[in-house]
Amino acid sequence: MTRIGTLFLITISIILGVANSLHAKHIIGGDMYYECNSDGSYTITMTVYRDMASGGAPFDSPAYFGTFDGGFLTRLDSAYIDSRTTVPPNTLECFSVSNPPQVEKAVYSFRTPVLPVSSNDYTIAYQRCCRNETINNIFNPGDSGATFSVVITREAQEICNDSPVFEAFPPLII
Repeated sequence: MTRIGTLFLITISIILGVANSLHAKHIIGGDMYYECNSDGSYTITMTVYRDMASGGAPFDSPAYFGTFDGGFLTRLDSAYIDSRTTVPPNTLECFSVSNPPQVEKAVYSFRTPVLPVSSNDYTIAYQRCCRNETINNIFNPGDSGATFSVVITREAQEICNDSPVFEAFPPLII
C-alpha cells in the first residue's frame, strides 16, 4: 500500500471514528455515487443497508463524510437520512428461503461546496463499524467495519462527469 493510501486510511479512521462513536453490528453493505453540478459542486448520494434482526444501533444521523484531495483530508461534511425504507426480500428464483433476512435501507445525500479541478483525484469516504454478525465468511464480522467511498477522477472533474449508479438491490442470498 502506498504512503498516501496508508495515511488516507489512518486519517479517515481517526476522524470518523471520533466523530461517530456509535457501535452498530448491522451493516450489510452499501454504495455511493456523485452527480456533478454545473457550478463545480457535487451531489453525493450514499445508500447503506442494515440487517434489521441484528439488534444493532440505528443508522447514523448525521453521517460524516471526509473529502480527500490526493489523499489529504480537505473537509468534513455531514448528512442526515433523506429516506429510510424496508427492502422487500429478494432471492434467486432457483432458491427458496422460509425466513428471509429483513433489510432496511437508508439514503443520505449532500451537496459539496465547489471543488476546483485538482491535479489529484478527490475521494469522498464514509466509514462505519461494524458488520452484521450473521456473516460467516469474515472472521469476527462484529470487529470489521465498512468503508464506502467514491472517487472523482481528474478527468471526471474536467468534463463534469457523473459516476455510475446501481439501479437494483442484488439478491440477498445467492
